Amino acid sequence: MRRARRLLGIVAVVALALALNVLVFQWAVFTTSVLVLLGAGIVCGAIWGLLTLIPSGGDDRKGRPSYGLSASVGSVFFLLICIVLYAFAERWDRSWDLTLEGRQQLSEQTIRVLESLNEDVEVTAFFTRTGDSLADIPMAKTRRFLEQCATYSPYLHVEFVDPQVHRERVEALDLRRGTRENRAIDRVVVLKCGVRQRVLPLSDVTERLEERDFANALINVVRDARPKVWFLAGHGGRDVTDAQNEEGSGRFAMHLLREAYAVDRLAIPLSNPHIPDECDVLVIDGLDSALYPGELAAIEQFLDGGGRLLLLVDPVWESLGNERLQPWLEQRYGIVVGVDCVLSEQTSYSRQQSDVWLTPEPGLLGFDLVPDAFEGCFDAKHPITRGLDQNMLLSAARSVTLAEALPDSVTGSVLLRSLPSTWAETDLQLLLKDQKCRVDPGERGPVDLAVAVVARTDGGGATVQTREARIVVVGSTSLSINSRIDIQANLNFLLNTMAWLTESEELIAVRARGYQDEPIVLSQWQDRVVKWVSSVGVLQIVLAAGAAVYVWRRRYQ
Repeated sequence: MRRARRLLGIVAVVALALALNVLVFQWAVFTTSVLVLLGAGIVCGAIWGLLTLIPSGGDDRKGRPSYGLSASVGSVFFLLICIVLYAFAERWDRSWDLTLEGRQQLSEQTIRVLESLNEDVEVTAFFTRTGDSLADIPMAKTRRFLEQCATYSPYLHVEFVDPQVHRERVEALDLRRGTRENRAIDRVVVLKCGVRQRVLPLSDVTERLEERDFANALINVVRDARPKVWFLAGHGGRDVTDAQNEEGSGRFAMHLLREAYAVDRLAIPLSNPHIPDECDVLVIDGLDSALYPGELAAIEQFLDGGGRLLLLVDPVWESLGNERLQPWLEQRYGIVVGVDCVLSEQTSYSRQQSDVWLTPEPGLLGFDLVPDAFEGCFDAKHPITRGLDQNMLLSAARSVTLAEALPDSVTGSVLLRSLPSTWAETDLQLLLKDQKCRVDPGERGPVDLAVAVVARTDGGGATVQTREARIVVVGSTSLSINSRIDIQANLNFLLNTMAWLTESEELIAVRARGYQDEPIVLSQWQDRVVKWVSSVGVLQIVLAAGAAVYVWRRRYQ
């Protein structure tokens, strides 16, 4: 009787353990293998329990049956507790992303924007649930990011919606307007505050919601006014309406629109030269001809009223005629724009290939700059450049620096400077004709390439809300052209500049993350093995080790 009872107990334990393992691997209860094993284990366990309660004739030790039954019942309850905990772990929708990408924290600017919210913002994320773990990675990234943002503000309300199930939500937010009739609405995040609404599609490159895009959209929906950026027209500069050709700057304008700026073109009328009151920032993106006296007077009046100016200028290969802008900048604001072209030994001495690389870590390229306020080629203290951590690329750049003695009421900073291997070539005709240059050792760089100045004014104009003018001058228009705007550091520099000019400094350094972890794709079998090891595999290994120790001790001790 004792041998039969022991055999039934072993069969019951083995059958239940096998049923649990098969259940974890197949993840389906109502299958033949699981039901057969589970039934065999229950039947054998029930018979074992009955035999344990019936005292054996040869067993006169009191309490032995009740002791064995109690131990068995305790083991069963322990197994049930493990199953319940496993079920809760599977159902508990909580995870921790310990990858380098997942451990990245929100920028201080984004946190300040979230903490400054004083009205409700509804964030609705539309994702179609496919059941495919690989396809659901973008939704998991977006969920973790939005949940992290929601911890900083009680006014941010996040909800995930399946557009295939709740089509009425798509229609209520009017998301299909401007799209094809049959186009699916998926991987889209909608921010709404009152009647203002912004729609953010996930990045096609990283398949995630970029912090920069979210922060800027959040600022856009909570503020009523949009800063107006006007591009000067009529002098052969970059075409802000051309987003197709490499030399156009239409993609720059598109990025400004995404950053919640209003973009337009401005042709200063010669009959009545003036800049309209609603203009917040004037952008001059290249000049192929000199400004007229009336245009320069209008710009001067605009800045005297506290206006903001972004000037991008290329090397002057041919005379522009009666140049007025360059001496006016130096006289009024101490900005010296050189008549030269910045070259380096690593680039060809030609008009088309005079590329200049700027880096935050010149030591990686073998250059040791003197420790000062710069971090590599970028000013480490100015709001525009202190957060730049990637390489910039300029083409056909000219020097832009500050005069030794600035005019009264003017303060300025050099934003960009070249590497020590560069110099400013002043003999442009020789360079253009013969592609040759004369390098004087005393002319070696670094060469200043961009400056920012602040000038106190008397607020005489009625156009601007503040009483200081802000000007940024960059010695190259290549930053803004369509073929270079996607270089992340180039784009960040321009967007930071616009934020500083409009005093929207909460946008500065809220830029796209450069790092992305590649997902590890598991097959169905590998996924089941990982689940088995993490749920019942380790437990069974521990129990097997305990059983082996018990048998060994009974046999040899």
